[in-house]
Amino acid sequence: MTRTRLRPSPIDAGEGLPASVIADIMSQRSVGVEYQPLVEVGTGRIAAYEALSRFRTRQGEPVAPDRVFKALHASPPALYEIEFRAKRDQIAHAPQGVPLFVNLDPDAFAAGGGNGGNNPLLGLLSLRNDIGVEIIENCSVTDSRLSLTMLARLRRLGVRVALDDIGGGDSLVSFAVLAEIDDMKIARDWLDRRDDPVALRLLSALAGFARDTGKRLIFEGIETEADLAWATRQGADLVQGFLYRPQFVTWQPDLPLSPLGNPSPIFRPRRSELAWAHERR
Repeated sequence: MTRTRLRPSPIDAGEGLPASVIADIMSQRSVGVEYQPLVEVGTGRIAAYEALSRFRTRQGEPVAPDRVFKALHASPPALYEIEFRAKRDQIAHAPQGVPLFVNLDPDAFAAGGGNGGNNPLLGLLSLRNDIGVEIIENCSVTDSRLSLTMLARLRRLGVRVALDDIGGGDSLVSFAVLAEIDDMKIARDWLDRRDDPVALRLLSALAGFARDTGKRLIFEGIETEADLAWATRQGADLVQGFLYRPQFVTWQPDLPLSPLGNPSPIFRPRRSELAWAHERR
């Protein structure tokens, strides 16, 4: 299903970001990137990188990416525009010699033209023959149907597809989507449930499904050696997280910084790098 293009609508502080901050981000031609390695269990080899958007204001203050994308959903054309810039820069500046995964929002895909042959996002994905897409499932049946439409188009392009954040608090798992993907990314939420026998039985079933259908199982949010050992016991093929922080690669565009002025409450608080690493997209 292809959604009809909507007129731009004002983006307010509904997600905690004033329109002035969104306007600041929209006025920038490029989007920063953090590349996080996906590491093979057992060998420690980097099997791929995942590209994640990193936003800053012109004052140099970072803004959490999840808040930016949530706010942009109020205006599909603006969401598409930022998604296009982000994917363009993520592909252009990626480490060479290993596959690359990028996140793709189904709503941005629809706003860019959906399955139409002239969707610029599809053109970007054709620039590399080793690129994969992580589908971002949101929380409605409509999102799931849109994900299936996008997945079918990506399949025709020969793009590897992963389902991101399985078991996360805001995610919806569609059986139809789950059946068609190549990789299953297990949300870090499961690490907080590792002592819950019911949760472990469900995770074991997911791992068995991945094994029986030839899908790779990727565990996110790995921070310690204990996390790594636990993920290995659950059948992880690849792992990702702060444990591998020394191997992260970052790229940031030069910004014409404006005077800092007074601090504003809309910016990301000064948190640990550990917490920042968990903010997706």
